[in-house]
Amino acid sequence: MTSEPNPATAAPAMFTPVTESSQLPREGTGFEHLIFDMKAGRGAYRYFDKGVELDWKRYEIAKDVAAFANGMGGTILIGAEEDERDGTLLSYPGVTDAQARELTEIIGEIVEKRCFPRPLIDVMRVMHASTMTLAVNVWPFFGQIVGVSVTGAGENDYRGDKAYVYPMRLIDHTTYLTAEQVPMFMLPEVRRTLALLTAIPPLNPSDRGRLVKLMWLADGPQWLEWAVKIVEINALSNSIEVEIAPRRMSIPLDDIRQVWRDRGEWKMRVSGRLVNKGGTWTDYAPSSE
Repeated sequence: MTSEPNPATAAPAMFTPVTESSQLPREGTGFEHLIFDMKAGRGAYRYFDKGVELDWKRYEIAKDVAAFANGMGGTILIGAEEDERDGTLLSYPGVTDAQARELTEIIGEIVEKRCFPRPLIDVMRVMHASTMTLAVNVWPFFGQIVGVSVTGAGENDYRGDKAYVYPMRLIDHTTYLTAEQVPMFMLPEVRRTLALLTAIPPLNPSDRGRLVKLMWLADGPQWLEWAVKIVEINALSNSIEVEIAPRRMSIPLDDIRQVWRDRGEWKMRVSGRLVNKGGTWTDYAPSSE
């Protein structure tokens, strides 16, 4: 029997916009992950030199928003400070009313000018006790990937023409798609599969695995199913890693045909099959389609 994840400590399985204080993690419990990011309050997205604010980190804002839009969506929480020792939420230093107004205007302006196509965002003021926090909610953009405009730095005879990079949120950090990876993430069915897989709730805060019934068509033909634990979802390697103790095996995202919830139980149908040797599931044989 598995324990239910504690909503105050476990990462939410799928993006839900943060609009009220009850959705904020408690100090010492929240942590950054696939659909959640924390930015310390008054200095968030600012350049500093000897304590003097110089300018906005405009690229950082656009990059963080696009990374969530290209992933499963997510919330950037400005005014929440992370404990660098363990990744938990240390405190809510908050932002002032004036800072909230300025940040809201700046974020909207930067997203409009540097993110293409423009993702859907909403900046909400959320009170935590006596401090104000800004929740920048970013919806997933499944139609295509969102690029961030950049300017060349002079390398390889490239000096200033506008170009685009494609950031993506991966676990608790941002990575960049390569030219070879971009076409894969332009397929809505791949993005939909990833969204559904991340919707499966983790077992508990200490075990981020996700339980699912794996279904495949065997000889006969007949449908077989077996409970497995998804231990890793890696969009960039086009695979998920599942565990059937004591074995682990990889399943290509291309083989996943359906993911759905049936009466409280998550199921996943694949086009390949599990290989049984000596009464033990040993490998996954991908589809030959």
